Amino acid sequence: MKTKQTLLHRGVAQVSRTVKKLVAAGLLHRANRTGGPGVLISSTRLGRIVYGPLRTLSRRRNAAIIAGLNGPELKVLDHCIAIMTANARAQLDREQQSDAEERPATAGGNAAAHAVSR
Repeated sequence: MKTKQTLLHRGVAQVSRTVKKLVAAGLLHRANRTGGPGVLISSTRLGRIVYGPLRTLSRRRNAAIIAGLNGPELKVLDHCIAIMTANARAQLDREQQSDAEERPATAGGNAAAHAVSR
């Protein structure tokens, strides 16, 4: 069974940060799972009110975007997107590592140079 993070092509840390932001915004409720690891995440009343129209819109737009593709083609597309996402993440990691190596090794670094490199 695929987890939400796998389906969304996101890492655990990114999913956790996103959930924290949505909890802080009052859109999700997070509770420890009784008797086991992990947490239970559910939408709040406000979350359901906000999510409903967005879900409808996103499904409508997704259907328009993938119109004309059959099941096997969608599997290939998903596979290609997963590979491209992994490649993009690896590229970003290399660029960030290179940026970090080029920054001065002073406490806090050079803020102006750091701001320009982003």
